[in-house]
Amino acid sequence: PTARKVLTSLKSALKDAQRRGKVAQNVALPVGIDSRTEEREDDGAVIPPREHLQILLEKVSDAWRPVLVTAALCGLRPSELRGLTWEHIDFDAKMVRVRQRADSRQRLGPVKTRRGNRDVPMSPLALNTLRAWKLACPKGEGGFVFPSTTGGMMHIPSLSIRLWRPLLKECGLLNPDGTPPYHFKHLRHCAASFWIKAGANPKWVQRVMGHSSIR
Repeated sequence: PTARKVLTSLKSALKDAQRRGKVAQNVALPVGIDSRTEEREDDGAVIPPREHLQILLEKVSDAWRPVLVTAALCGLRPSELRGLTWEHIDFDAKMVRVRQRADSRQRLGPVKTRRGNRDVPMSPLALNTLRAWKLACPKGEGGFVFPSTTGGMMHIPSLSIRLWRPLLKECGLLNPDGTPPYHFKHLRHCAASFWIKAGANPKWVQRVMGHSSIR
């Protein structure tokens, strides 16, 4: 909204300058604000309770533990987790370098916005978990960190149907009506919460989370 207001004012100023003969043309006229390039967090900061996360980590199987740890401690989106490859795990620098994502059509491509292109620090738990997982994970041509059982790109339903709902049920965390109290994608808000509680600068948290706004 602020950008649109500024652009409107600029167009008006240049229109007046053109009328006065100060400029040859209004170069701002063809410019627009593309809201599609902005990140959209559709449901705000839903943060799974810390005690829930502890239960989830205790109950999760060895095969699913790495993706759960990375989501909750590194703050990656499900699409970024599915598109993550080993070449973007920098064990020496202790960084996860987010450079691509997997879309709903099983296509690998760049992250949605320039803010999504970021380097995320790994905690000791995340670092050690991924080191061990690299030796045990299914191998495939894509080099995915969290591949399917055959080594290819993980399908979206795998996270919700094979991991999330069964795990919540086993942990006794489902709502009385059988629905989940929060979704797998909300695990990434745990990372933001941990960083803020540790005293991290909010602008830094915004950057490593890939958010367009500090709000």
